[in-house]
Amino acid sequence: MRVPRSGRGLRPGCDRDGLCAGGVCHALPRRARGASGVDAPGPETALASQGGDQPLLVAYDPRVGGLDLWQRDGGGTWSARRLDGGAGANAGMAPAIAASSTKIAIAYELDAPHHVALMTGSTPATLIAIPLDAREGRDPAVAVDPDGHVIVVFGGPEGQGLVMTSDQRGWTSTTIDATPNVGRANALVLEGCALRAFTLRDSVTARGFAFAVHEVTVPLPQ
Repeated sequence: MRVPRSGRGLRPGCDRDGLCAGGVCHALPRRARGASGVDAPGPETALASQGGDQPLLVAYDPRVGGLDLWQRDGGGTWSARRLDGGAGANAGMAPAIAASSTKIAIAYELDAPHHVALMTGSTPATLIAIPLDAREGRDPAVAVDPDGHVIVVFGGPEGQGLVMTSDQRGWTSTTIDATPNVGRANALVLEGCALRAFTLRDSVTARGFAFAVHEVTVPLPQ
Protein backbone atom coordinates (compact mmCIF):
# COMPACT_ATOMS: atom_id res chain seq x y z
CA MET A 1 0.00 0.00 0.00
CA ARG A 2 1.37 3.41 -0.91
CA VAL A 3 1.46 5.87 1.98
CA PRO A 4 0.38 9.36 0.90
CA ARG A 5 3.08 11.97 1.36
CA SER A 6 2.55 14.38 4.25
CA GLY A 7 -0.89 12.91 4.86
CA ARG A 8 -2.30 14.15 1.54
CA GLY A 9 -5.02 12.10 -0.05
CA LEU A 10 -6.18 10.41 3.16
CA ARG A 11 -9.90 9.82 3.39
CA PRO A 12 -11.77 11.40 6.32
CA GLY A 13 -11.24 9.37 9.47
CA CYS A 14 -8.17 7.58 8.09
CA ASP A 15 -5.53 6.89 10.75
CA ARG A 16 -2.29 8.35 9.40
CA ASP A 17 -0.31 7.09 12.40
CA GLY A 18 -1.59 3.59 11.74
CA LEU A 19 -0.50 3.82 8.13
CA CYS A 20 2.97 4.88 9.15
CA ALA A 21 3.48 2.15 11.76
CA GLY A 22 6.19 -0.17 10.50
CA GLY A 23 6.52 1.78 7.26
CA VAL A 24 7.84 5.04 5.93
CA CYS A 25 6.29 8.46 6.43
CA HIS A 26 7.29 11.66 4.70
CA ALA A 27 7.61 14.75 6.87
CA LEU A 28 8.72 17.56 4.59
CA PRO A 29 10.51 20.26 6.59
CA ARG A 30 9.08 23.67 5.77
CA ARG A 31 9.22 26.88 7.71
CA ALA A 32 5.99 28.22 9.14
CA ARG A 33 4.13 30.49 6.73
CA GLY A 34 5.53 34.03 6.94
CA ALA A 35 8.75 33.02 8.73
CA SER A 36 11.96 34.60 7.44
CA GLY A 37 14.76 32.66 5.73
CA VAL A 38 14.83 29.80 3.23
CA ASP A 39 11.76 27.58 3.42
CA ALA A 40 13.47 24.18 3.16
CA PRO A 41 16.80 22.50 4.01
CA GLY A 42 19.72 22.40 1.59
CA PRO A 43 20.97 19.33 -0.29
CA GLU A 44 23.48 18.14 2.34
CA THR A 45 21.61 16.98 5.42
CA ALA A 46 21.89 14.60 8.40
CA LEU A 47 19.24 13.38 10.86
CA ALA A 48 19.16 12.27 14.50
CA SER A 49 16.69 12.11 17.36
CA GLN A 50 16.92 12.50 21.12
CA GLY A 51 13.94 10.21 21.48
CA GLY A 52 10.25 10.43 20.87
CA ASP A 53 8.89 11.91 17.68
CA GLN A 54 11.12 14.99 17.61
CA PRO A 55 13.75 14.65 14.86
CA LEU A 56 16.75 16.97 14.58
CA LEU A 57 17.99 17.82 11.11
CA VAL A 58 21.19 19.69 10.23
CA ALA A 59 21.52 21.02 6.71
CA TYR A 60 24.08 22.95 4.68
CA ASP A 61 22.56 25.83 2.76
CA PRO A 62 24.79 26.42 -0.30
CA ARG A 63 22.97 29.63 -1.18
CA VAL A 64 24.49 31.46 1.77
CA GLY A 65 27.19 29.02 2.93
CA GLY A 66 25.61 28.31 6.31
CA LEU A 67 24.69 25.42 8.61
CA ASP A 68 21.10 25.30 9.87
CA LEU A 69 19.50 23.19 12.60
CA TRP A 70 15.87 22.28 11.88
CA GLN A 71 13.46 21.21 14.63
CA ARG A 72 9.83 20.14 14.59
CA ASP A 73 7.49 21.07 17.42
CA GLY A 74 4.64 18.98 18.76
CA GLY A 75 2.25 20.55 16.27
CA GLY A 76 4.34 19.48 13.28
CA THR A 77 5.68 22.96 12.50
CA TRP A 78 9.35 23.14 11.50
CA SER A 79 11.70 25.96 12.47
CA ALA A 80 15.37 26.54 11.71
CA ARG A 81 18.19 28.56 13.16
CA ARG A 82 21.65 29.29 11.84
CA LEU A 83 24.44 27.53 13.72
CA ASP A 84 27.45 28.67 11.69
CA GLY A 85 28.46 30.32 8.45
CA GLY A 86 26.62 32.79 6.27
CA ALA A 87 27.41 36.50 6.05
CA GLY A 88 30.48 35.91 3.90
CA ALA A 89 31.65 32.75 5.72
CA ASN A 90 31.20 29.24 4.36
CA ALA A 91 30.47 26.49 6.89
CA GLY A 92 28.35 23.38 7.13
CA MET A 93 29.45 21.11 4.31
CA ALA A 94 29.24 17.34 4.88
CA PRO A 95 27.24 17.68 8.12
CA ALA A 96 26.91 14.80 10.59
CA ILE A 97 24.80 14.62 13.74
CA ALA A 98 24.47 12.15 16.62
CA ALA A 99 22.27 12.36 19.70
CA SER A 100 21.43 10.61 22.93
CA SER A 101 18.98 11.56 25.64
CA THR A 102 21.65 13.78 27.23
CA LYS A 103 23.93 14.93 24.38
CA ILE A 104 23.83 16.30 20.84
CA ALA A 105 26.95 16.46 18.66
CA ILE A 106 27.22 18.07 15.23
CA ALA A 107 30.34 17.86 13.06
CA TYR A 108 30.83 19.55 9.69
CA GLU A 109 33.37 21.06 7.33
CA LEU A 110 34.57 24.62 7.14
CA ASP A 111 35.74 26.01 3.81
CA ALA A 112 39.25 26.70 5.03
CA PRO A 113 39.65 24.48 2.96
CA HIS A 114 38.54 21.13 4.40
CA HIS A 115 38.69 21.91 8.09
CA VAL A 116 36.48 20.05 10.58
CA ALA A 117 34.34 21.87 13.14
CA LEU A 118 32.29 20.52 16.04
CA MET A 119 29.42 21.70 18.23
CA THR A 120 28.01 19.87 21.26
CA GLY A 121 25.34 20.48 23.88
CA SER A 122 22.72 18.76 25.99
CA THR A 123 19.89 20.39 24.02
CA PRO A 124 19.66 22.32 20.74
CA ALA A 125 19.59 25.58 22.71
CA THR A 126 22.89 24.80 24.51
CA LEU A 127 25.03 23.90 21.49
CA ILE A 128 28.49 25.51 21.60
CA ALA A 129 31.57 25.30 19.39
CA ILE A 130 34.31 22.93 20.57
CA PRO A 131 37.91 23.80 19.65
CA LEU A 132 39.75 20.83 18.14
CA ASP A 133 43.54 20.50 18.24
CA ALA A 134 43.69 19.10 14.69
CA ARG A 135 41.09 20.52 12.37
CA GLU A 136 42.40 19.83 8.87
CA GLY A 137 40.30 17.02 7.41
CA ARG A 138 37.13 16.10 5.57
CA ASP A 139 33.84 14.18 5.76
CA PRO A 140 33.45 13.93 9.54
CA ALA A 141 31.38 11.24 11.23
CA VAL A 142 30.22 11.61 14.82
CA ALA A 143 28.84 9.29 17.51
CA VAL A 144 27.65 9.60 21.11
CA ASP A 145 28.38 6.60 23.35
CA PRO A 146 25.97 5.32 26.05
CA ASP A 147 27.71 7.50 28.67
CA GLY A 148 27.21 10.66 26.60
CA HIS A 149 30.80 10.96 25.38
CA VAL A 150 31.36 12.34 21.88
CA ILE A 151 33.62 10.71 19.29
CA VAL A 152 34.52 12.22 15.93
CA VAL A 153 36.31 10.50 13.06
CA PHE A 154 37.31 12.25 9.84
CA GLY A 155 39.59 11.82 6.85
CA GLY A 156 43.08 13.20 7.31
CA PRO A 157 44.73 15.88 5.16
CA GLU A 158 44.98 15.01 1.47
CA GLY A 159 43.15 11.70 2.01
CA GLN A 160 45.88 10.25 4.19
CA GLY A 161 44.42 8.09 6.93
CA LEU A 162 41.61 8.40 9.47
CA VAL A 163 41.79 10.71 12.49
CA MET A 164 39.82 10.27 15.72
CA THR A 165 39.19 12.74 18.54
CA SER A 166 36.92 12.59 21.59
CA ASP A 167 36.02 14.49 24.75
CA GLN A 168 37.46 11.64 26.85
CA ARG A 169 40.89 12.50 25.48
CA GLY A 170 40.49 16.23 25.83
CA TRP A 171 39.87 16.51 22.08
CA THR A 172 43.42 15.39 21.36
CA SER A 173 43.47 13.87 17.87
CA THR A 174 44.93 10.46 17.06
CA THR A 175 45.49 8.79 13.70
CA ILE A 176 43.70 5.45 13.95
CA ASP A 177 44.56 4.28 10.44
CA ALA A 178 47.34 5.50 8.17
CA THR A 179 46.16 3.80 5.00
CA PRO A 180 46.54 6.19 2.06
CA ASN A 181 43.62 7.30 -0.08
CA VAL A 182 40.94 6.83 2.56
CA GLY A 183 38.69 9.23 4.44
CA ARG A 184 35.69 9.84 2.17
CA ALA A 185 32.06 9.22 3.16
CA ASN A 186 32.82 8.15 6.73
CA ALA A 187 30.44 6.37 9.10
CA LEU A 188 30.70 5.14 12.71
CA VAL A 189 29.16 2.18 14.56
CA LEU A 190 29.52 1.59 18.32
CA GLU A 191 29.63 -2.07 19.32
CA GLY A 192 30.21 -2.77 22.99
CA CYS A 193 33.65 -1.40 23.85
CA ALA A 194 34.71 -1.02 20.22
CA LEU A 195 34.34 1.66 17.57
CA ARG A 196 33.98 0.55 13.96
CA ALA A 197 34.77 3.20 11.38
CA PHE A 198 33.82 2.72 7.74
CA THR A 199 35.28 4.80 4.95
CA LEU A 200 35.88 4.69 1.21
CA ARG A 201 39.30 3.86 -0.17
CA ASP A 202 40.01 4.88 -3.73
CA SER A 203 42.64 3.49 -6.08
CA VAL A 204 43.55 3.72 -9.75
CA THR A 205 43.03 0.60 -11.84
CA ALA A 206 43.32 -0.19 -15.53
CA ARG A 207 39.67 0.81 -15.85
CA GLY A 208 40.02 4.05 -13.94
CA PHE A 209 39.16 4.92 -10.34
CA ALA A 210 37.81 2.17 -8.08
CA PHE A 211 36.30 2.54 -4.62
CA ALA A 212 36.09 -0.02 -1.85
CA VAL A 213 34.73 0.07 1.70
CA HIS A 214 37.58 0.20 4.21
CA GLU A 215 36.89 -0.76 7.84
CA VAL A 216 38.86 0.07 10.99
CA THR A 217 38.01 -1.25 14.45
CA VAL A 218 39.56 0.37 17.54
CA PRO A 219 38.74 0.36 21.27
CA LEU A 220 36.48 3.16 22.46
CA PRO A 221 38.43 6.04 24.00
CA GLN A 222 38.80 5.68 27.77
